[in-house]
Amino acid sequence: MPASPYAMTWEEAVQRMIEDPVRQSLVKDCYFDLPQIEAVQRFAGSSEWASVLSKLPADPGRALDVGAGNGLVSYALAQSGWAVTAVEPDPSSLVGAESVRRLASAANLDIEVVEGFSQDISTEAGGYDTILARQVFHHAPDINAFAADLARLLKPGGLLLTWRDHVISRPSDLEAFFDRHPLHREYGGENAFLLSQYQSALDQAGLVTLSRWRHFDDIMNYDPQPLAAQLSARLEQTLPPWLSRSIGGLLGSSALRPLTQGCLSALDRRPGRHIAFLARKPA
Repeated sequence: MPASPYAMTWEEAVQRMIEDPVRQSLVKDCYFDLPQIEAVQRFAGSSEWASVLSKLPADPGRALDVGAGNGLVSYALAQSGWAVTAVEPDPSSLVGAESVRRLASAANLDIEVVEGFSQDISTEAGGYDTILARQVFHHAPDINAFAADLARLLKPGGLLLTWRDHVISRPSDLEAFFDRHPLHREYGGENAFLLSQYQSALDQAGLVTLSRWRHFDDIMNYDPQPLAAQLSARLEQTLPPWLSRSIGGLLGSSALRPLTQGCLSALDRRPGRHIAFLARKPA
């Protein structure tokens, strides 16, 4: 088996980022800061999670957190009253299954942890009301098989919510995405797909897409950076800072935000921008 061209594992890349004083803002934005309990509590109180929660059924049921990582979504779901199963193939105590177990114990939450992949859960053990996949879809080696497996584990009428997945406009954009991603060059595990590929995977799995959100259409795709701050940062490339902050604040205001979000999403062609889907398994 040939040696990996990348120097680190995912755990090692995250650990290096945590120890890098220059990247502390990125560490917090990714909720990798320590202690872990404080990071996940901040996520549970974030605008991103509030938006996600607004899309879920009002009555909590049985939820599957796919690619659970360090347990952000599992923790927030359990705190919201859901019966949670966390699926995570990485055994890591920093960014994997062991970190979810430790989090559940520290927070006194009943979270079932499956150290493996979604295909390791039998259909009989499935039957989930809701499946959540945060930053996971684009990591699947075969997104058609992945979507089919999630559909298998959903109850009839159940919901699948995927968000913060990387999308490209054309295949030639993939290398540009790899070059700009802050961790890909270290561990080599990132990927991005065409919008049509994501949609086709859901369609082939027999799931009915209820909603689709481009990068700026919904705050769950771009939080924790406020819309006004993102606009200001972009405008600063061509305008004085005071003017860019004023224009960014105006366009990011609650009155103009829907128009601004729609325009920005329509114009956004960055390789690796985010996409989100809400789909239902037919009853």
